[in-house]
Amino acid sequence: MLRWIPRLLIGIAVVHVAVGLLLPNTWDEIAREGFVNTVQFGDHQRGLNLWFMITGLSWLGWGLLAAWVVRETGRLPASLGWSLIGISVPMCLIEPITGGWLVLALGAVALRASRQVTCGA
Repeated sequence: MLRWIPRLLIGIAVVHVAVGLLLPNTWDEIAREGFVNTVQFGDHQRGLNLWFMITGLSWLGWGLLAAWVVRETGRLPASLGWSLIGISVPMCLIEPITGGWLVLALGAVALRASRQVTCGA
């Protein structure tokens, strides 16, 4: 189970980034405008797409780091589970129809898995 938590987080991140890239026209427009200073205050669609992408890339980093930690130590840090829970609870409360429930479930499973140790780490 320990090795699956990082893989699932990486999978969620990849889907998040893929969806972020497929959102209509935003990234094409940002690229055409040269990326720098292309998301202005009040441009909600571009802001949403930007933060959607940043979130996915952050989860990718967490997933890769967690995979490395499990590989090197045979343990998953409880802080990963607590962080995922801490991010997802407000997300689920503020916007109940969200993928945050998947992140909440993964955080709970990660927290439980943090009590396990793999053999041959």
